Amino acid sequence: MTGVLILVGGLIHLQDWFELIRNVPKIGPLFLFNVAVSVIVAGLLFVRRGWFGIVAAIGLSVGTLAGFLLARYGTLFEYSEPMWRTTAVLAAVVEVAAAAAAVATIIAKRRSAQAVA
Repeated sequence: MTGVLILVGGLIHLQDWFELIRNVPKIGPLFLFNVAVSVIVAGLLFVRRGWFGIVAAIGLSVGTLAGFLLARYGTLFEYSEPMWRTTAVLAAVVEVAAAAAAVATIIAKRRSAQAVA
């Protein structure tokens, strides 16, 4: 589930890049970076299902949310998110869900390890 959510977040950023952000200095390239990292992290989660992918998913989701909140309530690299756009809200919801799914995976893995021990 976490991998799917991470991939969806990346796809939302790609759509935003095409429709709105591609010409914004510094932010446009960051959106593409988010897409690339989302694909890599989702791939890790689909193929390996290890701790590194889970922690990377949390870092990506929390970092993306932090960037959005900075841009929405202040500025991020001289860019300010002017309003609550539908895709921005959807991306934020997906990022929260991805982080929650990753944390739930950690909890489940720890409980499983404790049950075996």
